[in-house]
Amino acid sequence: MRFAHVVSASDCINSAVDQLAEHAGLDFMQLDYRRLPEGLEDSSRLRQYADGFVKQLQTLHRWLYLDTQLRLITNAGGGDPLGCIETLSDYLRNHDHGELPITLIRGDNVLASLEALVAAGLQLRAIDTGEPIDLPSLSLIAAHVELGAGPLATALDEGSRVVVAGNYAAAAPGVASAVSTFGWSWSDIDRIALVGAATSSSPVVLEIESDGQIKTVPQIEFGSPVADELHSPGTAAEPATQTRLEDWLLRLVCQEGYLVEAFVAGTEGRCEPLIDQIKGIAGHNHITVSELTPSDMSSTVFLHVLATSKVRGQCETFLSKLLNLVASASEHRLRLVGRQPMVGPRLRIRYCPVLRDQITVSVDTRPADEWR
Repeated sequence: MRFAHVVSASDCINSAVDQLAEHAGLDFMQLDYRRLPEGLEDSSRLRQYADGFVKQLQTLHRWLYLDTQLRLITNAGGGDPLGCIETLSDYLRNHDHGELPITLIRGDNVLASLEALVAAGLQLRAIDTGEPIDLPSLSLIAAHVELGAGPLATALDEGSRVVVAGNYAAAAPGVASAVSTFGWSWSDIDRIALVGAATSSSPVVLEIESDGQIKTVPQIEFGSPVADELHSPGTAAEPATQTRLEDWLLRLVCQEGYLVEAFVAGTEGRCEPLIDQIKGIAGHNHITVSELTPSDMSSTVFLHVLATSKVRGQCETFLSKLLNLVASASEHRLRLVGRQPMVGPRLRIRYCPVLRDQITVSVDTRPADEWR
């Protein structure tokens, strides 16, 4: 069994995907997209899937048609798997490929049902400390379960060629592919653990044998760089593995206030006057200004500015003052670098292990023609 794992930026085509589909002789491809931002002012963004997946279909569907052994598992950005599967079905149907079996896996988004789950006995404990989490005290904006391999393996056993699931553990597609292909028992912990550890990283192309032996395939030249995933200050790093095979992970995204983040450049050789000016407009915000380029290496100074507050209005005031400062500071010829700064949510991400039988998951496999 030959397996590849590729992670792409959410808004563009990754040329490595087509190269792998054409040249690597794959049986399975795990195509992950960076999780779409949570907590934006435009809440509709939370219901979107990765634009890059739709763009990738323009070339990828050809290989799905020509290579009948290739099967694809994707999270499509984790935002709206139903919308993604409907767009996928429309595309396949419009390109005379409506007979292709595709799968939607639902149940990972538990924000609306979390209180009921807790009332039914679900215990929320932080994965890093084991301490209980008080749900009413959290300002939750998202709650997703990172599904394990079981639902994915079910879809593959049903003959699915494309599996769309909003959120799953990084190792789940590789494990599901091996279990479905070789008929391994879920109690075969050693082989499952080896495959999970090997396939969770990206980019990687692996040859996996039925006895659990794994070897790396010389990589096709991976083309497109992957944009780094953005984490709001104060968020926790994602845990590398789940605690036990029978556990899934619940990802809780909580808002703890507001922030303004900006990158500022100035041609003044010394950074101290710039830092003092920016800190002088902080008001009631907590502010950190850090130098990104040592002054003795460049005549241009680059600063990272981060202001946080519990009150949105205070961040808005700071942002207005910062923009005015940049516009009027001719002495240091300040300019903004990168994207236009805006007021956004300050998020904290917490993880809790949950038993998989506590989460209701549906696996729906049908031909693309039947999804509309």
